Amino acid sequence: MHIPDQLNRAIRYIEDNLCAELDLDHAAGMACSSLDSFQRFFSYITGMTLSEYIRCRRLTRAAEDLRLTDKRI
Repeated sequence: MHIPDQLNRAIRYIEDNLCAELDLDHAAGMACSSLDSFQRFFSYITGMTLSEYIRCRRLTRAAEDLRLTDKRI
């Protein structure tokens, strides 16, 4: 499997589990690397840390949920 495919599998796992507690070691394993290597590689490729990415995606999802409902905060 190619590196981009492995990274995409890990990102897909993160996206599918944004609302749950993430197992970042599992995500790193999907990318065939250690967690430290995965975090460095992710930062190099995306320009943001893994934790920044997760936080931004969770906030974006929360904003979408608020926008699509009449619920108040």
